[in-house]
Amino acid sequence: MKEKHVLIIQIAIVILMLIALNPGNPYSYYIMLRFASFGAFGYLAYLFGKRKKHIWLSIFIILAIRFNPFMPFYSSRSTWTFFNIVAAIITGISIFITRRWDIE
Repeated sequence: MKEKHVLIIQIAIVILMLIALNPGNPYSYYIMLRFASFGAFGYLAYLFGKRKKHIWLSIFIILAIRFNPFMPFYSSRSTWTFFNIVAAIITGISIFITRRWDIE
């Protein structure tokens, strides 16, 4: 992928999701995480949609909905821990998918 900003966004989201696993974070961190991840997942969904990668488009739409800050889903800490790990893994995998776009 020629746009380095996409790689930076993906790495930042992975790092933010991993930092979210720290139980000592203030509540404001999780609010910021919702806004950052909502925007990033929405943008990644857009990029995958442009490439006609419908499965990845769907995955990132679901993540954007789950992390949306405007109509939040309230869950237990253990549930959020699970979703943070899943989101970090999915975003990490997407880094390798988007890197292959340079070859195509």
